[in-house]
Formats: sequence, structure tokens, C-alpha cells
Amino acid sequence: MKDASTAILKEIGNVQNQESPNPIPQQDLRFRLSIVAQAFVDLQQARHRADYDIEEPFQPLDAAVDVAQAQLAFLTWAEVKDELLAQRYLYSLLFKDRS
Repeated sequence: MKDASTAILKEIGNVQNQESPNPIPQQDLRFRLSIVAQAFVDLQQARHRADYDIEEPFQPLDAAVDVAQAQLAFLTWAEVKDELLAQRYLYSLLFKDRS
């Protein structure tokens, strides 16, 4: 999933943020989107570990770290969600054919 998120960011990386009234600089926007994308990857992996890895119990501290990462992702998304690049990134995650 990490490679897919990186590839999508690169694929749509040439989009300029012209429609936002106060555009975020492109480099900063890409960094913020990478925070959101990495959170999806990390949290999905944590979910799988918690559900299926019976060798190592899931600790409360692990859960707290995951909750903090999810909160950061939501706050970061709130900052960038109106940017054209962010909207195209979200669209590509939801509707791009990955067959």
C-alpha cells in the first residue's frame, strides 16, 4: 500500500494548486499528504497485527500511538482538503482502477 500511495502522489504531482484561495506551497502540501497516506498504511498494518498476530499481544501503548497517528492524519487532512492536489489524491485513492 505504501508503494501505491507514493505512486499516486507522483502521478498527480504535476497538478498546480490554482483553485485554492490561500494555496499551500506544493512541497508542504505533498509532505502533509504523505502524512495522511502513511497513516492509512500504518494503521491498516496495526489493525492486521492486532487482529491476527497472536504471538505478540497488542499493548495499550501501541493503541495510544495509533490513536495519536489517526488524530494527526485527520487534523492534517483538514488543513489540506480544499487543495486541488489533495482532492485529486483522494479521488485517485477511491476510484482509480488498480487491476
